[in-house]
Amino acid sequence: MSKSFFIQEEFLSNSECQFYLNKAHKNVGVGPKISWEKRIYKLQPNDFIINKVQSFFKDFNIFLKAVDASITTWNVGTWSNLHVHGKGNTAYDDMRHNTKYNSIIYLNNNFEGGEFYTDNITIKPKKGTLTLFDGSKIFHGIKEIKKEERYIIIIWWER
Repeated sequence: MSKSFFIQEEFLSNSECQFYLNKAHKNVGVGPKISWEKRIYKLQPNDFIINKVQSFFKDFNIFLKAVDASITTWNVGTWSNLHVHGKGNTAYDDMRHNTKYNSIIYLNNNFEGGEFYTDNITIKPKKGTLTLFDGSKIFHGIKEIKKEERYIIIIWWER
């Protein structure tokens, strides 16, 4: 990948975003102690969105193989400090040993807070936007969600 961080706005249409929003867990509660099981909807390996992202990046000579994908609800009061994924990269073993790239697709933008950030950039998510970055090297996090739930599709890609 020639860029360390890739952003493509309007990757998904409003109707595609709504399709995936309909699958997301909603009204999961407030605060960081809500379990991941209540916040994550797992996508199947052959899901349309995985194929769409793979096809899109092939045009840039980036060939990706999905390891895991889900729709994640970031509820009010949650955040993520700067971190990277993979064995030896974190204070805990996040079980992402074989992943390199992360894709995030934002499904809504009617929340407050929830900006994605690295050491160099801060992104106020826009509905339908796709990102791709090396999550094993680029420290990244999410600022606290203040109002309304934030919904994303996250795909982890193999090294």
